[in-house]
Amino acid sequence: MWYKIQKGYEQIKEYENINNFKYDFYIRCRYDVLIRSFNVDFNQLNKNTLYFGEKEYVVVLSLKYWQSAFGANSDEFFLSGEKNMNIYCNAYDLISQSNNKCMEKQLSEQQFNNLIQFMYTDTQYLDIKYRWVCFSDIDCFWYHRDKTLKGIYNGPIKTAVISGLKYIVVIFIIVISYEMIRKYVNVKN
Repeated sequence: MWYKIQKGYEQIKEYENINNFKYDFYIRCRYDVLIRSFNVDFNQLNKNTLYFGEKEYVVVLSLKYWQSAFGANSDEFFLSGEKNMNIYCNAYDLISQSNNKCMEKQLSEQQFNNLIQFMYTDTQYLDIKYRWVCFSDIDCFWYHRDKTLKGIYNGPIKTAVISGLKYIVVIFIIVISYEMIRKYVNVKN
């Protein structure tokens, strides 16, 4: 996904170079997203802020709060000025060249959130409502539930379980060693 975003952005930059101009803002939007409302005055926007729209579903009431709770940002629709888009539309290179190989294993929304945190980018939600055109509300709910559970299991929960098991093994070894030493000392006495 990040590779496709990068290639699309490269086409925009090539078009700007050929025609000798620069866009003020760039919008990244999935092709299967239906914009239901777009109440934005671009003259009021800061080019150094990364803006998001909000998914609009009946079942999943406000995903912007759910996403921040799970350490994820929506990669389906965002917009900003050139400085930010040079970063976030080239996330493929940043992630693939990173020494932090855990980044490659995360959901794209988590990768995006981590990159935003790392770059200290200001973010804000705009009065833009959208939905995927290929999902009903209930299908979207199940899709996001399954995707979120997979991301949580493969991310923080898996890490916590593995770390917990390591601690349990270490504690078990300490207890067994203590008991063996105690028995040995008792036998000698």
